Amino acid sequence: MYSRLLLISLFSLSLQAQPWYRLTMDVEGGFNAILGNQYQSGSTGTRFNFASEAKQNFLFPNWRASLGLNIYQRHDIELTYQPIFLDTLTIADRDLKFDDVTISKGSSFQARYFFPLYRLSYFYRLINLPNFFWSVGAGLQMRSASISFFDETTRKSFVQTNIGPVPLLLTRLRYEFDNHLFMSLDAAGWWSPIPIANGSDKMTTGWIYDTSVRGGIHAVDWLDVYISTRLIGGGADGDGSKRTSGESYTYNTLNVLNFTTGLVFYVR
Repeated sequence: MYSRLLLISLFSLSLQAQPWYRLTMDVEGGFNAILGNQYQSGSTGTRFNFASEAKQNFLFPNWRASLGLNIYQRHDIELTYQPIFLDTLTIADRDLKFDDVTISKGSSFQARYFFPLYRLSYFYRLINLPNFFWSVGAGLQMRSASISFFDETTRKSFVQTNIGPVPLLLTRLRYEFDNHLFMSLDAAGWWSPIPIANGSDKMTTGWIYDTSVRGGIHAVDWLDVYISTRLIGGGADGDGSKRTSGESYTYNTLNVLNFTTGLVFYVR
């Protein structure tokens, strides 16, 4: 009987030493470099290059935040938010047409591209060693886009908004060296040409990707410090929502390179 009580006590102490959950907060900030950003509204509309024609050839501020919950060291649930907000003012070097709105050559206009990222992720650790883990999982990202053009000469504007869920496949791995330096890789992506699986009920080919490489140090038990480079983007090509002009065709693609520094806080 005493031996059983001793075993129960030791088991209870081990549970106290190793709680069944761990909370994390990951915050990073830096800048975006736009590698490519094109948009077309309407089958006869202009294929507009935001990167060159809207003068997105400079660095935009960028930040990203995630809240995570690790359960029994094997399961990770994560909520992520990252806004991508690109706003420029320039002169049209050709006539531009978006549905039934035309911006004439020489007009001053504002081009705005707002694409915030909202994501819920689940990872399962296939390999979970003291200094290395590899996870796979699935996620759901909310597509929430607003693209607008405002002609300062005619005071006319074009605005297209779109919202919908997009599924994701995920993987993550991390290796920590004996000196507490670490390297990690995250990757998420999806591609689909069919309704529902592409995040809408239209015949549209949709794709998304998000991959990053980090290097840093596990400074203390409750803190990581790191630098990161991330390639993120996606797009759609096909029918979208019906607009007042009667048009529904949309082409949209975005490719962004992030450079950030960040902190991960571990809370037991």
